[in-house]
Amino acid sequence: MFKNIVNKAKEKLDEQNANLKRIKEKANEKLAEMNEGLKEAKEKAAEKISDVNADLKDLKAKATEKLEETGDRLKEAKQKAGQGLAAKGEELRDLKDQAMGKITLEHMLPEVKTIIAKKVVPMLNLRTFGNVVGEERKASAFRTAYEFLPTPVRLIVSQESFVRFCMSNKSAILDAETEQKLLDAPTPQAHFSAADELLKLKQMMDSGVLTEDEFNHFKQQLM
Repeated sequence: MFKNIVNKAKEKLDEQNANLKRIKEKANEKLAEMNEGLKEAKEKAAEKISDVNADLKDLKAKATEKLEETGDRLKEAKQKAGQGLAAKGEELRDLKDQAMGKITLEHMLPEVKTIIAKKVVPMLNLRTFGNVVGEERKASAFRTAYEFLPTPVRLIVSQESFVRFCMSNKSAILDAETEQKLLDAPTPQAHFSAADELLKLKQMMDSGVLTEDEFNHFKQQLM
């Protein structure tokens, strides 16, 4: 009877061991499945991370390219704006110079009138004045008158601007007598030499028509 009990106990123990073995095998199978799932999930996650990194790299490259394009456009716009401002500044300076020149010349109308009558008319028969007639003779007279203007005025007013101003205001500069003298004056004589003209200029200086500086100025032109 004791033997039967021992055998039954042994059978029970063997059965339990078999059950434990089956449980362990199932646990190992489950663990293997879980490891396989984890491995697959890890690979998918790594692939996803790689895709995300690739997308981020692409986005970064596109953003950098866009920033460079924007920077180039801003640089170009800045250059154009700078050029535009420089041109506008130059234009404003020209307008300012023109305005200053006009204001200066308007105040000098009486002096210009005197220069024409007292200094330019006596020089009409000199070759330095030019062999011209009519309206061009008036323009030439104004060009010569420009040489008598004070240096500060000539620094802000060009000769051609002065001539245009005078031609526009010739009725205020040329009285009837002076205008007639301009039109009636004989043209320069071809046989006049530089020495003849220099003598005429010297006579004008000696008589007080020309200052020494003015004489030297026209003498240098002759030489």
